[in-house]
Order: sequence, then structure tokens, then C-alpha cells
Amino acid sequence: MRTGSANTVSLGTVGSTPVDLGLTATYARTTGQVTAGNVQSIIGVTFVYQ
Repeated sequence: MRTGSANTVSLGTVGSTPVDLGLTATYARTTGQVTAGNVQSIIGVTFVYQ
């Protein structure tokens, strides 16, 4: 799998045990007031099978 910075992450053998993908997120206030609420992000992940 490749991350957004084109780094390849090896997932090893796919099984039922969760694998940490090492993803991170950052955020900042751009304008206006900060309001509380739920944050949800949708990302695209491409898996390459060999």
C-alpha cells in the first residue's frame, strides 16, 4: 500500500488481526469561531496484491 507521500507500507499476510497503517491527520482553525462537533474523514486507500 502507498501512503499520500508515496511511501509503501507492507501489510504482511492479510488476516483477522488489525494492522496499524501509520496514518496521521492534522487540523487547524482557518477563520471564525471554533465549534464542537463530530469529525469524520473519508480517505482513499489503494491496495496492491502481489
